Amino acid sequence: MLFKVFGGALLCVTAIVLLKGIKSDVWPLQWTGSLVMFTAAMLMLQPVVTYLTDLCNQSGMGDMASLLLRGLGVAMLTQLSSDLCRQCGENTLAGGVELAGKAELLLLCLPQLRALIEMAGGLLSDL
Repeated sequence: MLFKVFGGALLCVTAIVLLKGIKSDVWPLQWTGSLVMFTAAMLMLQPVVTYLTDLCNQSGMGDMASLLLRGLGVAMLTQLSSDLCRQCGENTLAGGVELAGKAELLLLCLPQLRALIEMAGGLLSDL
């Protein structure tokens, strides 16, 4: 699968370079190529997602698997979005997208942080 992704990226880059000589505005092809690469990455991660989900469910930590996978999705979508913004020359917008992604990751972790603080409080009260 990885060689197919590399081959697709090479074809896309070659087409972009050739089309830039004819037409300067090739962002639709760049955007489509980015989406295809993102989709391929998601398909490659499917066995990892299945393995992590099964492993966490067997150990009784299904909530952690859900949190981990949601965080991974947020990180990947944030990276793709900010890269597309930078590619279009919108660095400020890309920075805003990255900040929003970091804030979302923080929001995802808040319930776990609360549980950790309560557990630490319980351990300290036992002393």
